[in-house]
Amino acid sequence: MSHRVLHFRWKAVELLVGLASNTTLPKRLSPRTAADILRALYTLALQDPKAISDQLTNPETLWQYFLLNLDENDPWNKDEQSQILMTNRLLGELQDGVLDTARELMVMNAQPSPRYYLDVLKQKPPVIDLLLECILIEPPHCNPEGTVTYKAMINLAAFFRWPSSMLVPGISAPDEQSMNEKDWKALLQSMQVLTSRKDWSDLIIQGWIRTEPDAEDLEKRNQSIISARLLFSEENFPIDEKELNMDLAITSAQSRVSLLRVITMLTHGADAIGVRNVDIYSLLPMAYCASQNPQDTWEGEICLRPSWTYLQDNYEQDIKPYYVASEKVIGPTAYARLLVALAQRNALKGVQSLRKAPARLSSTTSIAQLHQITHPDVISCFLDIATVRVQSAMEKAEKITGKHGPIASVQARFVWASAGELAAALVTFDDLTGGEYATEEATKTRQILVVVLNKLSAAALGTKKYKQVYYYLLAAVRVSDSIKEPLPDWSAVSDRIKKQVKHVKRIFETQPSADVSLALWLYCSLETAHDK
Repeated sequence: MSHRVLHFRWKAVELLVGLASNTTLPKRLSPRTAADILRALYTLALQDPKAISDQLTNPETLWQYFLLNLDENDPWNKDEQSQILMTNRLLGELQDGVLDTARELMVMNAQPSPRYYLDVLKQKPPVIDLLLECILIEPPHCNPEGTVTYKAMINLAAFFRWPSSMLVPGISAPDEQSMNEKDWKALLQSMQVLTSRKDWSDLIIQGWIRTEPDAEDLEKRNQSIISARLLFSEENFPIDEKELNMDLAITSAQSRVSLLRVITMLTHGADAIGVRNVDIYSLLPMAYCASQNPQDTWEGEICLRPSWTYLQDNYEQDIKPYYVASEKVIGPTAYARLLVALAQRNALKGVQSLRKAPARLSSTTSIAQLHQITHPDVISCFLDIATVRVQSAMEKAEKITGKHGPIASVQARFVWASAGELAAALVTFDDLTGGEYATEEATKTRQILVVVLNKLSAAALGTKKYKQVYYYLLAAVRVSDSIKEPLPDWSAVSDRIKKQVKHVKRIFETQPSADVSLALWLYCSLETAHDK
């Protein structure tokens, strides 16, 4: 990927992304090899445009235009300045391909483990520093399609995947420490690699600002389109502005949810990984903005899986697609989790008494903003909105489930999990604040969470994670028992779930854990309990 000829670098990237997407290469790479490849990719994306500006002006490399399907009679070839601008355009395309390849290497590992990602991040020199630099890349002029900065944000989230061995974030198992201690410890150490970087929260905020282009940014893009048009004849001009705007909207939305996913993950280990109150203050406006109605049509939901997994008979059980919820769900989840982190530290109410900006507060955040978005009335209104978002996610999961098939089943499971994560964050916040911010609408959240946990229990059954079946049911009982004023018919629901717990517990006590017939026993037990 350091070949003198730019086109050959591009061919190497093309080959690598094809292998990552269509083979089992990602899970076969050692952490050291993966880190070496990622380092080379990020370095390639960060190369100085001036260092390669002679690609189409130097006779020794000009010949590559033929391989690039460029027409030598087009205006790009009329003078040296036009040739340099075309090289700019080619560099932008290469940068996008590089970040796509890096993402595929990380997310197409169909059986990921937190330890693996930690080992990649620990390799020297660290890849995380290069990746954070990529977030700040300006798209080269004449490449208005460039989304390298957005794709860098998507790359960042891929390093911090919630362990599949654990329950939905915010829901703990009775013996979670003994069951998932290694995975949890590895995840915390991975997140600490990020939070140990200087100004890490400012970099996330700068990335977020890039997803909300202002008038100046839009003018730059328009000028880039105009300049690109001057490089081609009318019949060869490759940019369709309608498609361009659509592609930018989709990738921008995916980058937004990726940053929100990172923030949400960090809140689950905030104390252990050194997230300070001032970091939370700085990120609050961003999360609050995302918790409101998304501005764009594209919600940004990401669900990626290697193409070869469609051929697997045991697809649903063994494959772990990469999933990030839509902004309608992950936005309020991130905001709720930041509020939870402050409430856990007894620091939420103190925000209202701040009279001057704390040291190291982001320059994009003002005291007035903090006062507004942590005001009790604003939080109460948010809780209502978030409760509705949970219900919308549940409806979406039901619709996907109705499509049948293993792919629909897997996606539905992730949507149920995202609904459960948001509901769990709302319930945790309510517990920490003693119901001080709760409204009539928000009081429904506990009952909703019970329903979601029951659905997740059934989903765990489908993937043969029998302990999770039991733990989700136990969590449902625990939440159900905490409902202070249940609906009149709620006792029947609660009794049914408690019967399910008894049935499943009895099977664990009487059947060998390795017994293949356990799935049938569990299924029959759950169905019998449901009928009763």
